[in-house]
Amino acid sequence: YRVFEAEKIKEYSYGVYPDVITMMELERLTSLFGPTEGRVVRFSDGGEVHRLAIVLCAGSRDMNRYVPYCSRICCMYSLKQAVLLKEHFNMDVWVFYTDIRAAGRGYEELYWRAQKDGINFVRGKVAEVWANKTTNKLVVKAEDTLMGNVVEEEFDLVALAVPLTPPE
Repeated sequence: YRVFEAEKIKEYSYGVYPDVITMMELERLTSLFGPTEGRVVRFSDGGEVHRLAIVLCAGSRDMNRYVPYCSRICCMYSLKQAVLLKEHFNMDVWVFYTDIRAAGRGYEELYWRAQKDGINFVRGKVAEVWANKTTNKLVVKAEDTLMGNVVEEEFDLVALAVPLTPPE
């Protein structure tokens, strides 16, 4: 597979701000054999990450612009990372999602566990990501379709679950 080029999704600012990364890059950060030996840090300044946003379906399930289908693994590896970061680093993790696709053995249970562990779920599409120059944080603006309002939250790091595409 190939990882979709996140910089194509201009509204999410990948490539503009170093603290907007892909989920694959986050996976590498959390690895003991990764570049930071398992420490999750901001790329911009090496600082600690206390609040993390995970944006599901970043470029997938988009009939008009990017990839029209679901990759079928993003929800689960994102939830796995969210639970790991919450349990091992006591990180404040937010997951912005269209819907959670948890079809598989133990997948629904992982979703329930993430909810029980205190991971914040916001059902709705993220509109844009930008930097607040005053606080040095990233702002995620999204529609919360369950609450019927727009949310703007600040985060240290934003991870995009971009689609996987077949190789050429």
